[in-house]
Amino acid sequence: MHFEYFYLYEELTQALQQLARQYPDLVRIGAIGRSPQGRELWCAEVAGARRQGIAPEHRPGFYIQGNMHAEELAGSATALYLIEYLTREYQCDPQVTKLLEQNVFYIVPRVAPDGSEAVLKTCQRVRSKVVEPLGSNVLRPQDINGDGQILTMRRQSPDGNYVQSEKDSRIMLPRERDDKGPFYQVMEEGVIHDWDGKAIQQVYTVCDFNRNFPADWTPKPLVQGWGDYPLCEPETRAVAEFIINHRNITRAVDIHTGNPAIFYPHALVPKHAKHQEDARLIAELGQMAEEIIGYRFLSGYTEIHSGEPQQMPGSFKDWIYEHRGIPIILIELGIFYNWHGFSLEQKFASARAQEEYWSELLLQWHDQHPERELFYEWTPFDHPQLGQVELGGWNRRMFRNPPLEEMESICEKVTTFVLRYASYAPQLELELKAVPIGNDLYKVTGLCRNVGKLATNGTQKALETYPLAKLFMTLTGDIELEYVAGEERCVMPHLQPGGGQYGTEWVIRTQAESVTVTVSSERGVFCNAELNLKDWD
Repeated sequence: MHFEYFYLYEELTQALQQLARQYPDLVRIGAIGRSPQGRELWCAEVAGARRQGIAPEHRPGFYIQGNMHAEELAGSATALYLIEYLTREYQCDPQVTKLLEQNVFYIVPRVAPDGSEAVLKTCQRVRSKVVEPLGSNVLRPQDINGDGQILTMRRQSPDGNYVQSEKDSRIMLPRERDDKGPFYQVMEEGVIHDWDGKAIQQVYTVCDFNRNFPADWTPKPLVQGWGDYPLCEPETRAVAEFIINHRNITRAVDIHTGNPAIFYPHALVPKHAKHQEDARLIAELGQMAEEIIGYRFLSGYTEIHSGEPQQMPGSFKDWIYEHRGIPIILIELGIFYNWHGFSLEQKFASARAQEEYWSELLLQWHDQHPERELFYEWTPFDHPQLGQVELGGWNRRMFRNPPLEEMESICEKVTTFVLRYASYAPQLELELKAVPIGNDLYKVTGLCRNVGKLATNGTQKALETYPLAKLFMTLTGDIELEYVAGEERCVMPHLQPGGGQYGTEWVIRTQAESVTVTVSSERGVFCNAELNLKDWD
């Protein structure tokens, strides 16, 4: 993989298909859904030892997704890097080999393919997908000068809400009471629909996939981005259905590119978490992520200045824990200005002063590297409706993501964390013994231990969300068995990590040479062992 630019949909598709062709025993590529514009939501299923090992659907599943927000292209790059790393290091790195033979990874690099394509091709401002604003006097984004880009438009106007910075006239700042002008209207490049010459309505019509999941979702007509009802978007519904239909998924990571931080579900804030064991687990994972990736572990951005946890309505991370019991870490990879002296804490200080500060930092970098086009210089244009305007502004493909030269280092850190996180899974060992009683009767005892780092039920919350996901121990033979005492299949209690154990026994009558004991659950727990009945002390 290279980091010269972020991949278009076709390039991402080709990269995934190439990996599947190159590593057919490791990678399966399939679509979990399709976008409104007909693009597949690709998922890579990565698992080792498919032919001789445990089937992937019977292993603990790890779900990773990126690029839920269209401009956050580094998420898909990181996910693709992870797929490539796993395939390259299988049977070379013992840790990777073990993880791939004991787990299955489900990796969805780009949840918002339509919106991302618009960002990549036109630089248009998009949250998750393009939504056309409606109504008279409403500005509609459009490439009006034919350069292939939809940038920002500024126009002098007495009632404008922006002024130029005194430090650099390219910087536009929100107007304050004492400003003397000139004043500007700042809007997306476009045309005004059905304009009668009156005030222009600038409606940033938003569709935010990360507000469309059924966790703390309520109808709010005045709040943009939530959708008409939970999972009304084909992309979010596809993600939810995939997770619901893959009950073996026990861990998750969601990759974004906001100001650098590591977030976790609101329901696991320690002071009010219902399940303290789950809160301790997520805190352990969060501390690990802090150490490896280097970002702060937070309940939300408001924690920085208020100390209070932040509830984000309709968020994926809250839904996947609250409704499916799956522990999740959300990673914000950072955006361009974080690598040029602008910190996470500064983002939430005085808005205008900080905007001017980071704009200065980035324009200084831009002036030294104009060929990178981080900023498009303001250029006069004769607008067909508004007359003289200027087109230019920030390149959102670059601005909303880390610098490309930092991406490989970021991907390496995230991959290191994912591998460490993946080791948090149930791992069972079976100890079997048979004692002949006579007349083809045998007493068979089975002891099962969980020596892994995760309980067989996953989390305490999962016991509520999957009440029928029992753990079973089954005794079978190569020919028919008569169960004199004990049943062929018994329900076990879930086993805690680090040595939780359960034992049972059967009395069977059989002429079989051997029997097999299997421990399994639909939550990705599977272990079996064969016992030779004729080989006893």
